[in-house]
Amino acid sequence: MPFRGYFLSGFRINYENPQNLIYMRLLEALELAFGIKAQECSRETMLDYRSYINNFKFYWVLYGDIYFRLEDFKKRQALHYLDFLLLEKKHEAITQNNNLRGMKVIFNVLTEREYISDNPFVGIKLLS
Repeated sequence: MPFRGYFLSGFRINYENPQNLIYMRLLEALELAFGIKAQECSRETMLDYRSYINNFKFYWVLYGDIYFRLEDFKKRQALHYLDFLLLEKKHEAITQNNNLRGMKVIFNVLTEREYISDNPFVGIKLLS
């Protein structure tokens, strides 16, 4: 029987029951989504996604809760993260927009697989 799961921090996720991931920590879920997305894209794009996730992890370790559950991450937290990039990290609009697009894609992986019901980055407008 082929292996049908993915190991993260010592936990095996059974892909045949996506609801198992609903109680996964946010940062672990991002790593899972990255692992999936990395199989579908070029090396250059994969490095971009890694950069977006690293930016988010830097922010989340400073201001978030590392035990925060994936299902509890909402649009408000997504907006706070983008505000952090703009106001504290002093990112230009284009860099923030790239981060927004990248995080939308990463969270879309989780949404498509029904690990979360809504992508918190959808509906956030790009800066002009």
